[in-house]
Amino acid sequence: MGTFRSISVVSILAFAACGGGSDAKPDAPVIIIPDAAIDAPPDAFEPQFDLSCRGNTGPTTAPPTITLSGAVNEVVLNGVTPSVQASHAATVDACKNNCVDADKLDTKVTPASGCPSTGCAYESGNLSTGGVPLDGYLRTTKTNNRTTYVYPPAPIAASLAMIPVLSFTNGAFSGLSLFLSVTQDPAKGMLLVAFLDCANMPISDTANITLSIKQNGVAVQGTTEKDLSALAPQLAGTFGVFNVPVGATEVGGSYKGMALRARVVGSFAASSTLTAIRPGF
Repeated sequence: MGTFRSISVVSILAFAACGGGSDAKPDAPVIIIPDAAIDAPPDAFEPQFDLSCRGNTGPTTAPPTITLSGAVNEVVLNGVTPSVQASHAATVDACKNNCVDADKLDTKVTPASGCPSTGCAYESGNLSTGGVPLDGYLRTTKTNNRTTYVYPPAPIAASLAMIPVLSFTNGAFSGLSLFLSVTQDPAKGMLLVAFLDCANMPISDTANITLSIKQNGVAVQGTTEKDLSALAPQLAGTFGVFNVPVGATEVGGSYKGMALRARVVGSFAASSTLTAIRPGF
């Protein structure tokens, strides 16, 4: 299953990088500042990340309505080789709270066929905010696919575009679990968590990242955490957390002892939840 190294989960988490109305600079580079002589060995150079938004105050207002749009894809297995393809006949719900009745804000279904290789286009209707940031998420479901929930790192204060909604077929998720040597309990959930700086660049210094998973204010026991740089080097700073009990889950952490902003997401049985942790809004 070494071919799983070719699948970049970074695209899964791009929605989280869109944030919830942050004024961060998405295309800003990671700054590398040498702290040693120019001929010093490589480990004498320490990466520097933008933590300037740490502890700031998030937006308190939003337009009366917002929209969410992007592309819907899925990871599949062709034999033992994983690939990403357009997800036809997939249902995408825009939700808040438990996504039941009035909390299911919008539902769209992708075409049964004919989507380009870049994915099936998705665009929600107008979603009412009540004038405040919408603490919402996307849910995608499809027969024979693992249900996926996508939470931005903060409530959504403006319309978001180019959201990549990516799910796994059941076979592809089994292959991922096998590659990572994890046994996933179907009665529990799995989290994908990306650590991003204030410029929405990965905090790739995984040795100095501490991940925190809590429910009801208490650290969750019995989970399995995996550093996904095992799949591809560019995934440094992205973690998979397997066997998370069902329920509201506070995902947080720190970098070099500095607390980052926590995010409460849902963990759902036999499902994947995607989110990102940033220093602030």
